[in-house]
Amino acid sequence: MIEIKHVLKNYYISKNEDLSKSYKDAKEAYRKAQELAANDPLNASWYYKKLLRLRSVIGEADIMMAERKGKFQPKLFYVSLIHGQSADDARNIWNRLILAKHRFVGWQIVNEQLLTRDKISKIMPIPTDMCPVCCTVMETHMHVFTICCHMQRVIQEVMSWCGVFCWPNNINLWLSRPSNNLSDRILNAVVLATLYSVWKSRNGCIFEFKCKAVGSLSREIKEVVKQRVLSCNIREKGALDNHII
Repeated sequence: MIEIKHVLKNYYISKNEDLSKSYKDAKEAYRKAQELAANDPLNASWYYKKLLRLRSVIGEADIMMAERKGKFQPKLFYVSLIHGQSADDARNIWNRLILAKHRFVGWQIVNEQLLTRDKISKIMPIPTDMCPVCCTVMETHMHVFTICCHMQRVIQEVMSWCGVFCWPNNINLWLSRPSNNLSDRILNAVVLATLYSVWKSRNGCIFEFKCKAVGSLSREIKEVVKQRVLSCNIREKGALDNHII
């Protein structure tokens, strides 16, 4: 495409004439530039090459499916070309009730992408691979967010003010369920805020040599979720006090 623009620019510079009279000539120059890019793909831009390849796989039906109210929607067209595996937990994690930092860490947790000590030890030598909080077993995703005694105490504190709520044994399965009402969405926010706070506390144990008390973490989680929910423009605001006190 850069070459096409360059050809047109040179054409208009060399032809100092009225544009209305030179329209057909300019159109012909543009067509020749397209042919040049097609016949000499080594000098064509990467997105022009991509367009040429897509011509053989995109049909009129694909374009018609991306039409809404008489207008072409590039987003719908792009999504229709993606054939990846859908993540059922994405809708509950990337929700506006969830703080951005909670979404990011939560997404890494469900995909087991956080650098726990068991993973770091495979990359480089470290003094120890033990959990920095309880110092009893090797630190893994499963241990930090499920088994660790510190995590278990935080869960008990959170459940004490969450009402009728049983902490999920499988976070991935929990976040994959449909959340059709405000109560479910708030519980998702509580779960992700708890996971984030536990991970942040774990980092504090390593880099600042101090861990927050369980009660302090519980109050912090409750306040953060409450402020986030109240700051969102939710239609069911009259019922918020039934969920968070």
